[in-house]
Amino acid sequence: MAYTHGRHSLKFGTLVNRYQQFTLNGSNVNGSVTFPNLTRFLDGQPSVIQGVTPGAINTRFFLYTTLGVYAQDDLRLNSRLTLNLGLRYEFLTQPQEVDGISAALRDMVNDRTTMLGPPFENPSLKNFSPRFGFAWDVQGNGRTSVRGGFGLLYDIGNLGNAMSASAGALPPFASLSRVSVPAGTPLVLPLSFPPESAGNALRVVDYHLQQPHLLQYNLTVERLLPHNMALTATYGGSRGLNLIQTKEGNPTVPQIRPDGRQFWPANAPRTNPNWGTIEVKTGASNSWYNSLQLGLAKRLGGGLQFQSSYTFSKTIDETQGQLNVDNNASATFGADPTHRSVDRGLAAFDVRHNWRFNAIYRVPGPAAPSGLANKLLNGWWVSGILALQSGYPFTPSLQTNRSRSLVNGGGANIDRPDLNTTRSSGEIVSGSTVGCPGIPAGEKLGTPTRYFDPCAFSVPEIGFLGNLGRNTLRGPGFANLDFSLAKDTALGMLGEGGRLEFRAEVFNILNRASFDIPTRTVFAATTLTVPPVESVLGTAGRISSTATTPRQIQFALKLLF
Repeated sequence: MAYTHGRHSLKFGTLVNRYQQFTLNGSNVNGSVTFPNLTRFLDGQPSVIQGVTPGAINTRFFLYTTLGVYAQDDLRLNSRLTLNLGLRYEFLTQPQEVDGISAALRDMVNDRTTMLGPPFENPSLKNFSPRFGFAWDVQGNGRTSVRGGFGLLYDIGNLGNAMSASAGALPPFASLSRVSVPAGTPLVLPLSFPPESAGNALRVVDYHLQQPHLLQYNLTVERLLPHNMALTATYGGSRGLNLIQTKEGNPTVPQIRPDGRQFWPANAPRTNPNWGTIEVKTGASNSWYNSLQLGLAKRLGGGLQFQSSYTFSKTIDETQGQLNVDNNASATFGADPTHRSVDRGLAAFDVRHNWRFNAIYRVPGPAAPSGLANKLLNGWWVSGILALQSGYPFTPSLQTNRSRSLVNGGGANIDRPDLNTTRSSGEIVSGSTVGCPGIPAGEKLGTPTRYFDPCAFSVPEIGFLGNLGRNTLRGPGFANLDFSLAKDTALGMLGEGGRLEFRAEVFNILNRASFDIPTRTVFAATTLTVPPVESVLGTAGRISSTATTPRQIQFALKLLF
């Protein structure tokens, strides 16, 4: 509903969503055996064995509603300054399982059993979201404007995967057995779990979940330029709090050495000895985003129009995401669930430089005397889209849980190696390899064969975390050019706007290969020697796929009337 009164332009509205979420969780129903590398696979020596207890109820049907209301006033103070003032309140109702198949571990530190009831406390009942913005015509002639805004934004209805995860591993309706197998232990069939590991692995939502929210702010200067062009410069930033992340909810307790380092002895006790590993979805992550955004646009004139947008930005977080597919460049789990700073680094989706340019040019045709020549020679136009951006960050990793922290039950590719070089991250992906066991010196870096130098890393001492930070290297950049050639032919029989449009479109016209993230596993990390010396895996730093398709051409005919 909108209402205008004097200088006030008022808007009121509401949004109601009804969610019916049915899930059938098939994870680990048939069990799984994980091997850290091909050699251990051929020797029949697994690293992790896990499986859902037979008879588990792995279906859930949750119902809940989100409700939001807002009010906004666009207050025109004078002909040059307008304020935008708004308030939104939005929350969700407590999710309820239709058949009562729902439970929660309410105190992960002390509870011995789960309790029937909703999967988490409702964190959304205080979601008041103020908004403020302004627009100022600096000179009063419509050529220069300054705009800005701030908003407190809440994320609700975002726990679909989190609630379905517990369907396969939360007593009393389902349980998951998981055991880490010491190196060198052969696989014994039929599979069995020791009593202390049977049904002790959980997947839960944090019962005391915090409400994810975001502080978003921006300031923009716009200037009208000659030749129907406009220049825009913007600072855009945000601060994320209580973002959803997946972490180890029942970490093992390390010893603290005199130098302050954490050391995990063999069989270190877990925080809650009643359970094994607990995969918890919780609102415990932070993020920081800052950007400079530049834009140049030209309205259609002389047959030409274009738009150019460039963003220089940086995004930092402490891991976030609910699924492994949320992040393929580093582990979804943090390496240290008790110290967030250990996993603070570039976000997996951080793009430092991002430039997009698109243009349309209508080719002027000759004034042909005949109708047929006019139809053939006029109406042609070309367009293109150019995309250039930096690569995504990624984390070199170890194939085994070298630290013995048992995060995610001792999952692979969570621990990171030691950085044993003074070279910068840029130098590790440029130049040549320095040579180490398993990798000859002099290999050219930055290629699909060896994108980064694995010799810059080493295997940490057993029981310790590696000193390499999260997402310290950056993958290959992205470049693509799409082009199209089109012709409009007027068809008077179809009315004033009737025409036939022919298009020939070429995607990735230069047929450029934009490469994907390289294999980031550097070491198997199974050596027990002191100091640890181990050959680098032959696949470390190798790229085996592309991020884009090869050149594609398509033709189209469109009839408009």
